[in-house]
Amino acid sequence: MKNIILFYLIIILLSGCKQSPEQRVINPGTQSRILIAMTTTEFKEQIVSRIIDDFGQQATIEINGLSSLKKINPAEYNAIIIMDACEAWMKFNTSLNRFTSKHTAADNVIFIITAGDPDWKWDNKNYRAITSASETTRIDDIVSELETWLATRIK
Repeated sequence: MKNIILFYLIIILLSGCKQSPEQRVINPGTQSRILIAMTTTEFKEQIVSRIIDDFGQQATIEINGLSSLKKINPAEYNAIIIMDACEAWMKFNTSLNRFTSKHTAADNVIFIITAGDPDWKWDNKNYRAITSASETTRIDDIVSELETWLATRIK
């Protein structure tokens, strides 16, 4: 029993140790707004870099950590990209879970969830999600899907 409690305590402590990106705003003042809320990994940074290259002239892109989700109103953005890693089948993704509880659905939000299992899919019927293992061979596919989705939201 002590081992189980210790295991859960370690998981909870580690789930709070996510690295947030440095806050930054690309091309402020444009009419369209994109928010990228994320935990930082090299894999996710490569995706963000490609999105900035493709949409940085058309939209203001705000990049923040996941904790920023508690303060945002989805209606203030043309598109919101939330990037996180699956933790205990999404049970320990606290910022993400709070957001989806508060905002039960928003068609301008897409999630990118990385998981160790390349076949795992996030089962949330209210939001669109791209799930993938953090494999660099998947970046082109993910960016392509994101670009298609963003193109319908950025004017």
